[in-house]
Amino acid sequence: MGPLFASRADGRHFRPAARCQRDRNPRPRGASRYTLLLATLAFALNPGALSESAEGVASTSVKLASSPPRGPSFAVYRMLGNDMWPLQGVGQMRKNTAYALAHEAPPPPNIPVFWVVNRIVNATERALLVSTLKAAGRGADVLHVSPPLAAMHCLESDHARSLFAQAQNAVRNAMLEHASANGYEWAIPLDGNQFLPADFYGTMRRVFVEADSERRAAVLIPMLRVHAEQDAAVLNERADFRTIADAHFTEENKFHISEPQLAFHVERSAARKARFDTGAAYGNANKARLVGGLCRLTGKGKSVQEAASCCELVQWRKKQSGEARYTGGELDLRRHVEMVRNARGSEGKSSDARSKDVRSEVLELAMQLGEKCGATVRLHNYPAVENDVGVDQRKIATSVMTRSKYRYKAKKFLVKYIESYLGHTTKPDVSACEGLSTRIELVKEDPNDVTEAQASALLKEMEIKREQIEHERVSAEKIAASEKDAEFTDQPGRGATLEVPEETAKAVEDSEAEGETRSSAEGGSGEPAGMSSASSAHLAREKGVVNVAASPATRMRARALGAVIDGGAQEQGGRRVDAARRGHSTTDTDNGARTSSEERWTLLGAGAAGLLGVQAIIVGFFIAARRVRAKRKGKA
Repeated sequence: MGPLFASRADGRHFRPAARCQRDRNPRPRGASRYTLLLATLAFALNPGALSESAEGVASTSVKLASSPPRGPSFAVYRMLGNDMWPLQGVGQMRKNTAYALAHEAPPPPNIPVFWVVNRIVNATERALLVSTLKAAGRGADVLHVSPPLAAMHCLESDHARSLFAQAQNAVRNAMLEHASANGYEWAIPLDGNQFLPADFYGTMRRVFVEADSERRAAVLIPMLRVHAEQDAAVLNERADFRTIADAHFTEENKFHISEPQLAFHVERSAARKARFDTGAAYGNANKARLVGGLCRLTGKGKSVQEAASCCELVQWRKKQSGEARYTGGELDLRRHVEMVRNARGSEGKSSDARSKDVRSEVLELAMQLGEKCGATVRLHNYPAVENDVGVDQRKIATSVMTRSKYRYKAKKFLVKYIESYLGHTTKPDVSACEGLSTRIELVKEDPNDVTEAQASALLKEMEIKREQIEHERVSAEKIAASEKDAEFTDQPGRGATLEVPEETAKAVEDSEAEGETRSSAEGGSGEPAGMSSASSAHLAREKGVVNVAASPATRMRARALGAVIDGGAQEQGGRRVDAARRGHSTTDTDNGARTSSEERWTLLGAGAAGLLGVQAIIVGFFIAARRVRAKRKGKA
């Protein structure tokens, strides 16, 4: 007879010997259990067919066990909008789209990719772009935005018309609605000018499986911006993310990640009301607001987490900029790695050895992000004048001050283009304007009706206006005046803008200054090295424009000095100012994301009180039980 207990060699775990014997012959589980059940039923119905049935069911169980689990369904939406000349060259969207069509790896057959043509005012470019998509065999996947551009006749202000023509956020929301209506679990509304690595679709499927397990509402997708015009030797259908990341380093061995793209779980994001602000215009942190909101902690107890995956992109960027709130911009991954290395110490190596180590660590970290979050590539920013090498396109794309000057011209040009468009197209009748719906829908047929003659006349007229704007000198005063006009213009869907009472602004400034102090203590100020908040305010007086990456308190002081915040004043200075200025409440996403320290302490106190109450009940129960036993013994 064997020993009563059998033990492991390390003596830590003991199990009954009989249990050990049973474990050698475990009960059938999963598909195997159903195999035996089906075989038994087959024998009962037709004993002669036992062998055939068993073989068939067994082969089925092998297939079930070996086939990988099906990931969540998702659709990709690629927005194709107006070329914002001179920020971008005319035809840039078409050129970059043609490159992606020619050099990207094709998507799997079960993953739909929709190309959304978003109200391109240049009718000639719109027609050429659609023709390019059809020539590449993607005509069936083209969607258009409705209501059409002709509805701009019904709008009164230049700002409202410009917002209507661009409508980036409204179209992004329409993409999510389209995904919901067609039964997709996830949706990826991408910006234009994107290139997708060869492993993008497989990576995103794995990313979504992980995000589903954590009940995330969204995923942040890192975006790498090319340093020069794309080269098919690097960006081609065989280029996976590792190949692209290895070639992404600059000559100084820096590695930048631009503002991320977003993917949404359709139902969970809708439940959180995590949608884009339709009143935020292009260039006014219209995507960064939602990114920041998704990366604030929400929930209770052990379930506290960000609504989105990959929020380290936001946290690292905030630490580098010293911002209390996320305002977009580029994340310097090499700088992040160096900060981590300095914190743990890296003495004893030569500078060359340390440089090589840092580069390898940066690439390793980039690969980890790519595996966890996926990645896209932002294609080339073409110059306003073809073959013009005098303008650094990367500086236009990443420098706030340089971009503000080009954005000023781009807004002015779009307004002029819209005026020409309205002058060459037919105005709808009064009843059509009265019944105009602001709700955007994605439709198969292009609702814009412009003749070839009208498109040709538009091109000729715009050539003249482009030459006038191209040589215009842009001063800080002009930029400031333009931003003030945008700040105090009624915005569809958000209500009229309101002046902030002086006492409200002062209270917000004090609270934001406190937040800035905390941020400075954690990771430095929001200003360039050696620049104080007072220096930034002085800079605001001199230039009339404040960098959007400046700290919230600095932006508030700058506004008090008459300066204007680059990118528009709709986002800056905090959401409390935003709410007071417009007379509307913040979104439920932000409300759910905010938990004040007082509320946390209240919850903690309530939890502690509840725990003490439970302990008191248990102790009281044991005391009463001992008394009862003592009485019984006394009677005995």
